[in-house]
Amino acid sequence: MLKRLALLGCVAFVCGSAVRAQDARVPLVNRLGPIDESRRVILPSTIHPRTRAAQDMGPVDPSRKIGPVMVLLKRSNEQQAALEKLLNDQRDPSSTNFRKWLTPEQYADRFGLVDDDLSSIRQWVESHGLSIDRAARGRNWIGFSGTAAQVESALGTRIHSYRIGAEEHFANATEVSIPSALAPVVGAFVGLDDFRPQPHFTNGNGTHSLAPDDLAVIYDLNPLYNSGIDGTGQTIAIVGDSALEPDFADIRTFRNRFHLPGADPQVVLYGTDPGINDSVSEADLDIESVGAVARNASIIYVYSSSFVVSSVYAVDQNLAPVISSSYGACEQ
Repeated sequence: MLKRLALLGCVAFVCGSAVRAQDARVPLVNRLGPIDESRRVILPSTIHPRTRAAQDMGPVDPSRKIGPVMVLLKRSNEQQAALEKLLNDQRDPSSTNFRKWLTPEQYADRFGLVDDDLSSIRQWVESHGLSIDRAARGRNWIGFSGTAAQVESALGTRIHSYRIGAEEHFANATEVSIPSALAPVVGAFVGLDDFRPQPHFTNGNGTHSLAPDDLAVIYDLNPLYNSGIDGTGQTIAIVGDSALEPDFADIRTFRNRFHLPGADPQVVLYGTDPGINDSVSEADLDIESVGAVARNASIIYVYSSSFVVSSVYAVDQNLAPVISSSYGACEQ
């Protein structure tokens, strides 16, 4: 079952009410000079749970390239309350903000970090030799890359290799820590491991698949098609963490088999190309299923080393008004 994420940042809108300028939250002494690394706090629950069942193969090569890693930045309590109200208003037909979305830059002005705090994060990241790949338009994350040794130095952790069956992975073996001065603005890190979600299927002893016209019957789509609503003029972003087959061979085969219209997806890569891996079937499934429903929509496939990173990047770059992902658990 496809899961659609309703996300901010899709349609430009200027809100009528003014928002008070946010204050810097990194202590002044740390903004005026180097970040104090002597006092650190541990971020809990930063070790991937799949490392528990994996065989620890020891530290990775210190020169191994890691990234892009995203540091996700916190909203203040005031910003969080204002954002929750806006999200409710955008779904409330009686509100003046009903379906009035924000651009990434408008989001930044209301809910992102102030420039002084963003500069402190950048200075801290770069002080460990890490390279900043991108700063979010919404001022709510920064992407960086570097060697394992540099990541370990910055985050006070250790990066190890792990084996699960025939698969080899890397992940942080100890909890991440950050300078105390950055605790008010740093929320979490994404991209410190290469564990990918494992697809779960509902097939029993046999194969029970649905063709596009089955979906049209189950979800009563034929009246929409008959009235000309088939995705024409719409753009949908699909997120993943694998490259696609050359020349979109699997996707073209699917479309040809079921006589579906539509062009090849546009592909957008953020960071280092992870290549074709075991998540390619999930990417194919998502692209094919969306194309089977919104048959004439333009599809953008956004991928990176992590589908979470891909999702955050797609929102920040305002790539499409609809984002679809089938990663995760059943809706129930």
